[in-house]
Amino acid sequence: MLAGDPSVRAVLADLEWAEDGAADGAVVGLDGHGDETRPGVSEALTERFANGSRLRLMGQVGTAACLRASAT
Repeated sequence: MLAGDPSVRAVLADLEWAEDGAADGAVVGLDGHGDETRPGVSEALTERFANGSRLRLMGQVGTAACLRASAT
């Protein structure tokens, strides 16, 4: 589960780290997605998806997003 600095810059760095290290099919949890008090988390995820990502949104539980790493 990724949790820490909720700024866009920090979340983008966390997502890049997770993508680089996650095995194909791995599940990555992202805390703060959809949390109005931490808008940088959702903004960063949207930006990462727009710029190409091997992570795919599987769903959301509360303010935690579940992402799955794919081969491409």
